[in-house]
Amino acid sequence: MPQNKSLIIGVAICSLILGLASSGSHPTSGSAGYTGAPGDSTCGQSGCHTGGNASFDGEVIIDGLPATITTGLTYTISVTVTNPNGNATRAGFQMLVLTGTNTNAGTMANESPNTEIKTVFGGKKYFGHSPAQNFPVSNELSFSVDWTAPATVGSNPVIKFYASAVIANGNNSNSMDRVVLTNQIIPIQAGAAPLSVSITSVFGTTCAGVNNGSATAVPAGGTTPYTYVWNNGATGAQVFNLPAGLAIVTVTDNIGSTSTASTNISSPPALMAVASGSVVCQGASNGSAIVIASGGVGGYTYSWSNGGTASTLFNLPAGNYTVTVSDANSCTKTSEASVTTSPPMNLNSSLNHVRCAGGNDGSIILSVTGGVTPYTYLWSNNSTSNVLNNLTAGTYTVTVTDNVLCTKTASYIISQPGPLAVGFTNVVNATCNGYANGSATMNISGGTSSYHYQWSNGASGNGAINTQSNLSAGIYSVTATDFFDCQKTASVTISQPAPINIQVINQVPVSCFGGSNGGISISTNGQSGTVSYLWSNGATTNSLINLSAGQYHLTITDNGNACTQTASYTISQPNPLTLTVFGLTNPSCFGSSDGSAAIVASGGNSNYNYLWSNGGTTAFQNNLGAGTYVVTVTDQLACSATITANLIQPMAVSVNLISTTPASCLGANNGALNIIASNGFGPYQYLWSNGVTTASNINIPAGIYTATVTDSHACSSSGVFEVGTNSTFVLTLEEVANVQCHGDSSGSISLIANPTFTYLWSTGDTGSTLTNIPAGIYNVVATDNAGCQSQPLDITISQSPVIQSILTQSDTLNCPGEQSGLLALTLSGGTGVLSYAWSNNETSLTLDSLTSGTYSISITDSLNCEVDFQYIISETPQIIIEQANIQNVSCFDLSDGQISLIVSGGLDSLSYAWSNNATGNSLSGLNAGNYLVTISDENDCNIIETFSVAEPDSLQTEITVINETASGDNDGSIFINVVGGTSPYSILWSNGETTFTIDSLSSGVYNYEINDTNGCLVSGLVVVNAGNCLLSASYETTPATCSNSYDGVIDLNVTGSNGTFEVVIHSENGIVDSPLDSLTVGIYTLVITDTLACTALLPDIEITSIHPAIILDSLIIINPSTPDSQDGMLSVMLSGGTGTLEYVWTKDGNIIGNEPSVSNLTIGLYNLMVSDAEGCLYSINNIILEATNNSIEEFEKQVFLYPNPVNQQLNITNETGEMISRCDVSNMQGQVVFSQSVQGYESLTFNTDDLGVHEDGVYLIRLVIGGKVIIRKLMIMQ
Repeated sequence: MPQNKSLIIGVAICSLILGLASSGSHPTSGSAGYTGAPGDSTCGQSGCHTGGNASFDGEVIIDGLPATITTGLTYTISVTVTNPNGNATRAGFQMLVLTGTNTNAGTMANESPNTEIKTVFGGKKYFGHSPAQNFPVSNELSFSVDWTAPATVGSNPVIKFYASAVIANGNNSNSMDRVVLTNQIIPIQAGAAPLSVSITSVFGTTCAGVNNGSATAVPAGGTTPYTYVWNNGATGAQVFNLPAGLAIVTVTDNIGSTSTASTNISSPPALMAVASGSVVCQGASNGSAIVIASGGVGGYTYSWSNGGTASTLFNLPAGNYTVTVSDANSCTKTSEASVTTSPPMNLNSSLNHVRCAGGNDGSIILSVTGGVTPYTYLWSNNSTSNVLNNLTAGTYTVTVTDNVLCTKTASYIISQPGPLAVGFTNVVNATCNGYANGSATMNISGGTSSYHYQWSNGASGNGAINTQSNLSAGIYSVTATDFFDCQKTASVTISQPAPINIQVINQVPVSCFGGSNGGISISTNGQSGTVSYLWSNGATTNSLINLSAGQYHLTITDNGNACTQTASYTISQPNPLTLTVFGLTNPSCFGSSDGSAAIVASGGNSNYNYLWSNGGTTAFQNNLGAGTYVVTVTDQLACSATITANLIQPMAVSVNLISTTPASCLGANNGALNIIASNGFGPYQYLWSNGVTTASNINIPAGIYTATVTDSHACSSSGVFEVGTNSTFVLTLEEVANVQCHGDSSGSISLIANPTFTYLWSTGDTGSTLTNIPAGIYNVVATDNAGCQSQPLDITISQSPVIQSILTQSDTLNCPGEQSGLLALTLSGGTGVLSYAWSNNETSLTLDSLTSGTYSISITDSLNCEVDFQYIISETPQIIIEQANIQNVSCFDLSDGQISLIVSGGLDSLSYAWSNNATGNSLSGLNAGNYLVTISDENDCNIIETFSVAEPDSLQTEITVINETASGDNDGSIFINVVGGTSPYSILWSNGETTFTIDSLSSGVYNYEINDTNGCLVSGLVVVNAGNCLLSASYETTPATCSNSYDGVIDLNVTGSNGTFEVVIHSENGIVDSPLDSLTVGIYTLVITDTLACTALLPDIEITSIHPAIILDSLIIINPSTPDSQDGMLSVMLSGGTGTLEYVWTKDGNIIGNEPSVSNLTIGLYNLMVSDAEGCLYSINNIILEATNNSIEEFEKQVFLYPNPVNQQLNITNETGEMISRCDVSNMQGQVVFSQSVQGYESLTFNTDDLGVHEDGVYLIRLVIGGKVIIRKLMIMQ
């Protein structure tokens, strides 16, 4: 068995070698390869590569291994296959490395191309071809791999290397090939620790460019002794004289292992010295030289050629100065500074004189040579440019200063010609109004000759004189232009006689189409004499009457100068009044009145009135019966037209009796009625008054029956039919006794009795007599033995009138503790004289001064009938203030105090009347002060109380400033002491500090905001200056023209400025962008800062207005009732301004009114512009009218704004049940400062900051709620 198993394995391996030589694959099965190692085959037996082809010489060689292998080291192993004869074509190989105990030894990596490292199923790792390779011309194939020795020696301290190769003919067959083997067994020894090296004691160079650095290499591990090689060639462990940069050392141990380390040799930056000198004016000794040192190690010292030792030298004449700079390491650098002399300045000018008298087109262009650029210029007109433009005639002096402050001054004269003039002579006016027979002559003088003229009528030419003829009346201007295009325009007026001014006194159109009642009447003025008239219809008077529609032409002749004037007038007429019957509906049934008809009118003069022959006065009439209706329609000018509407009557349903059967006697149910219907639309429905629904009504007692018949069109008709009786009898009264006292039961009724009858009363009684009954009507029926009934008998029992006590005057409710009750009675009813008695023994029907309690009166008539009445005088509950919640004003002079009362008692609802005219139990938006309230109930009982709302003192600051000693010292400080308000206080500075004392300050402006515990705010600016600052400022103001115009001026005067200065304008709304001559009314603070950061502060500068502001007192908005209505109205009430106010209302850009109120408005967007006599304006924009059907007054009562005045948070409470859709806020100048769509809110809360409001004052808030507009005044006090 073992031999057979080996054979099987050998055959498998031989099969694999064929694959290795032909396809390049490695063993993938079996326990080993084909290297000849233990467990491997040599693949030399039959069935594999035969290996016996002696002509294929060659061998497989393993290279790269030492005599002794050291653990952990890596060796590059090469495997070479040779074929010296060159008669083979290709080769493949395998190599296996094993320990002394035949396990895998070490690891392989970094195999060369066309090879691979593979582990077979037996667990062995092979290095082999992938794929087999063709022999090159050298007849040698080499392959390599890095092999790392095991980390330990093991029990058998050797390493075994096995390799085999197949030298093949490449015929894809395993025959005629040769297999060669080799192996090496090499001892293995334990190695030393890996070699490593580090660098210590590193010293950099002392100066840039000096090679005096040093370092020391310290090796570790490996095998001694060590050798050293530095990148500068040094070979010792310690190296000296190193330059700056990277120092690298490689250490090699005794067995050839190497390790490398590097370090950086530092060097200070190169010492740099840059010297420069200034330029001085000719002969001056105010030059300077400066050297700027950098690099090195700091600690610089300076040595100048003139003995100076500072970095900067002053007061130097022109010359060269050498300086040597040394640092702390004694490194040196030399530089030279030259102080040079400025070349002399020369000024060259180019002058352009003013071309036109009084013009400003002169110019001076100045060019400068010499000196030191750049140059600065200062002219006598304060210009600072080398080019002056837009100059008027005059003398201009300039001082030019170069970059080293050398100066040169010169003056230049700009001249101008005499003024250009245009005059007129020989002016001839037009003889008649509208004639063109005037003339005028033009003369030009002055300016620079070579004139050109241009008349406004288009005439033009060259020269100083020109005459224009055939001129009509008007103003003719001539523009004269001289040689330099200077222009002068003058005008001459050609007059004419006044025209005949025709005024229409009355022009009457024809009132009705086709009529002839039109007329026209005119008058004239402006004529020189009498006038004559000639109309196109031949009339010669100034008035025409009885005119039909058409055009009439008039010629008027002035008899004084024969001038004429024409005019045309049109007499209009309305379109013919046309009527049409529309929607005619006939009555549905005979005799019904459910017909209708409508009249459509057109033409005429609208506003039609309708008169129907039935008295109707609308275009549409319903509930009409059949018939002919004549309708007359009259328009607003009494033109009328008539039309007829005919409504047709349908046939009536007929109800006819066929037969009747009487009842045998009264009470018997054996009568009958039979009817038939006709003339209607069958089938018919029947309904009798006894509920029967057929045409025959049978088995009925005697009586009257109504039958109603309804056809299929719901038309109905009724008939009344009687069923008689063949026999009847009547009952006889014996005695009737009426009731004595009203309301009692003392009445009685007796019949003459028949013992054979049975009786049935309406009371249910069954005898012939009723007793003890009250007043009323009683019915009785008797039945005889045959079951027949008598005729019913009705008997009335009467009574005396009710005794009544009527309260004619009363006061039955007292206030607590009062005796003001009142009862005044009037007695009526009963029989005879009435007597009475009060429970308090009073004897009058009027009682007064009653206390609370119950009062009874007993009234008796002459029959001793008695009635008692009670009256109660009550007392209202005492009004009691259960709780008074008082919230004092949070900040001085604010209006956010509140009083809220909880009150009980009184009668029904309570009313409140406060001394500030408020009417609720809660007050908000209060100033500090006393508030008296009268609380009344429905009985006018009241109490009076007074409540006090307090406020804190004004929040103020006491500020102490210590300026900077000198600019840059940063030793300034500010201390703020706060008084008033409500402590504790907090502060926030613009530099982020939060303490009341801030120090280490540089010069500048510091903003602060201080809040007390109630949120009251005081803010301001504090200036810290440097001790050497001399900046100061003063001002004068010019008021703005109007309260909302931007022409107020702050005229600022600044002294002590270092160079230029900057002005920042602050207002209550923040920083203002406008210049100092474009300010509106307000309080301003100016912060002036110069180039050295010196600052001057001018606070509380007030700009007023010359003319008073226009103030809106109220705006009333009445929306149209429907989207199509024209019943909207806008009305304003304004105060202030100067003189009479003029109003301009506009919609869609069109003027719709010039009064404070405009009416007949539709929905849309409206604007108002108001101006006063001084041209000051006030506007309200974007007023929206929206359709509403409800009373705005009632609506407004359900919308509350509080607190008002408001400091910070505004609450809008809406109890209308509708949603708020829009909120707009505008100032009293009409400018919208806040606008927001707020769809879907019942109530709103805003902070005043959110509303865009930055100034205290009165604003208008406009709310759109459920399509209705509500506008309220809102006082904001922040």
